[in-house]
Amino acid sequence: MTTLTLEYKTPQNLEIFIKDNHLKKDDNLLIQIFTSHNDKNYILTLIDNILLYLPNAKIIGSTTCG
Repeated sequence: MTTLTLEYKTPQNLEIFIKDNHLKKDDNLLIQIFTSHNDKNYILTLIDNILLYLPNAKIIGSTTCG
């Protein structure tokens, strides 16, 4: 098992991160989103961006107010 961390800023830095870490080859990916953005549209857009590059990924998440 490998754990990687990315501070998401743009779809472009997500794409670079995926390419640099060769994640498209992996069929079994669990992605945890941990965000302080308590905005449903922001989170749904983030999920859409992830699934655009990694359509087989399983995504879980949580928010924080701190």
